[in-house]
Amino acid sequence: MSINLNTSYMYKKILSVAAVIILILIALNMIAGVATDRGEQRTIAVENISNSLAGPQTLFGPLLTVSCKESWAESVVKNKQATPIQRQHTQSFLIPPDNLTLNSNIKVSSRARGIYQAQVFNLDSTAQATWAKPIATALLKPNNNGVVVCEQPSIFMSVKDARGIRAVKLHVNNQMVEPLAGSNYLSAPQGFHTVLNLDSNKDIPLKVDIHLNLVGTQLLNVVPVGKKTNMSLTADWQHPSFVGRILPVSHIKTPTGFQANWQASELSGTSGVNIKTHEFNMSESDGFKVDFINPTDPYVLGYRAANYGFLFVILTFVAVLMLEVLKGNRVHPIQYLLVGSAISIFFLLLISLSEHIGFNMAYVTAAISCVSLLFYYARFMLGSWYQSLPFIAFIAALYSFLFVLLKLEQTALLVGSLGLFAILSAVMVMTRHVNWYSTPTSSIST
Repeated sequence: MSINLNTSYMYKKILSVAAVIILILIALNMIAGVATDRGEQRTIAVENISNSLAGPQTLFGPLLTVSCKESWAESVVKNKQATPIQRQHTQSFLIPPDNLTLNSNIKVSSRARGIYQAQVFNLDSTAQATWAKPIATALLKPNNNGVVVCEQPSIFMSVKDARGIRAVKLHVNNQMVEPLAGSNYLSAPQGFHTVLNLDSNKDIPLKVDIHLNLVGTQLLNVVPVGKKTNMSLTADWQHPSFVGRILPVSHIKTPTGFQANWQASELSGTSGVNIKTHEFNMSESDGFKVDFINPTDPYVLGYRAANYGFLFVILTFVAVLMLEVLKGNRVHPIQYLLVGSAISIFFLLLISLSEHIGFNMAYVTAAISCVSLLFYYARFMLGSWYQSLPFIAFIAALYSFLFVLLKLEQTALLVGSLGLFAILSAVMVMTRHVNWYSTPTSSIST
């Protein structure tokens, strides 16, 4: 058994539907542009929140810094006579702790600027750093008859945005000391420091305990400055993104958030400290980094959804064309345009509603609205409620399939490929008896 088609009619139909598709693609591209523009406005709003509170934070320290002066005598031969002269050389040193342990807890909340939100964190951290020989490791190698004298060393901790510092408690060898504003280190001036009352020429073991309360926006980066650094972090945010060059050695989800542990040694080369020059570059530092992302970002998901719009329209038009071929219905190109427009409006509704009621609820609301509209219109486009049921069931399945794809991250390509293969297989099976080269003998005629 074969189904005969009017070839001329089909050619005209394909050309007219192709023209409609081009118009719909223009509309979808404009909608994707809306998602991009709104995302840029959200970025500006997040920057405004950061400017009002505190921005992303990089935590660097504690480090011991000491300036040492070396003096020695040299003989300079001039006119065959030896003349003694005094030489001096001064150098500052950054001395990392032998062991650094950080135990931190973070509470994350959302701050709004208009309809846009940013994740703000409050870090409560305890750091313990120890030096077995804090000063002797920094001494210059003296010349013959040279003398090295070091100034009083200081301990400092640097942060990227000092406005976020809420409280600091500092203990040196179990004695409370008063922290002073600023790191007193030119390459990373924001933070706090204290001058130590130590004999610079003696090897006295040093232990420093710091309790820091710090706020910031979106991103936390803790630089592992110790020869051995361990950090444990507990947070009440369930969607962390671990970035940077050092990932956690372990992390687990908890009922309220996550718990992660990092380890690093001086061999990793991520502290930002130049070993030869003993200088620190904040912009080059990279360590234990956590980005508190919003997994249901309406603009990212809205943009991704709009990118699926072309495939969505093609599959819908294929469904309508199948009903034309198999049921003998005649659908005008204007009706294709209206159906495609309804599908395009879905993506615009999705973006606009998600700004106010959340992505999931926005998707359900926009999908139900568009499916209802298409169900009503299909009744008159296809001639009866009965014939519109397969069409609207297919559309509802498409919306459900798209929602699954948007929620998947690692397996979205696999699931999408399998879904398209299943749809193509169904189309091929349903049209296996169609005689695409036949003369116009069917009820489908021009």
